[in-house]
Amino acid sequence: MTARERVIPTNPQTAPQQANRMNFKDTLNIVRTLGTGYYREDWDRSISQLPGYQSLFSVISQSKSKVGTNIIVDDPQPDIQLGLLDPTSIAFTPLSAIEFQASWNSTPVGNQQENDFLKAFFIGTDYTSGPEPPYRVESRILHSPNRERNNGSYVFDLTDLAGRATAVLGVFYFAPGPNSGVLSPGTAKSIIATV
Repeated sequence: MTARERVIPTNPQTAPQQANRMNFKDTLNIVRTLGTGYYREDWDRSISQLPGYQSLFSVISQSKSKVGTNIIVDDPQPDIQLGLLDPTSIAFTPLSAIEFQASWNSTPVGNQQENDFLKAFFIGTDYTSGPEPPYRVESRILHSPNRERNNGSYVFDLTDLAGRATAVLGVFYFAPGPNSGVLSPGTAKSIIATV
């Protein structure tokens, strides 16, 4: 019996490898910051029957990239299939540096319902102070009547992130009304807030 010489594996640390590692690290921090209650409520079994944590992780990791220290979403970003609710086409119109309007067809089609409602989350990044990475998270997921399908539009105000955020990542989708246990495809967008 002969002893095999110990081989220390190489770590090439190529640019793609480092980018993948950073993407994993950023996504992990974002999901943890958004919190257990959020991904359990809205994301459980939404992608390939994965638990909420993994579903949300999958969406965020595939929807963003990094330019310098800014987390961005390539635009246009393809829809992300979340569930079986018939998709809704959502148009985004910037109103100012910190406001934008989401608009959609208010008439239900297929298995859509009038009281389906639009949901979103926002992640601001600021690498100038605090622990790295110091995420600023805007995660007020309002079940507002103004976001219901029959309203047709909603204005998102990012005032809370203005002045301390360099970029915002949002994933937008329709959550079901009370009679449909499915989600619609989501659309990730990059919204730049005032610095």
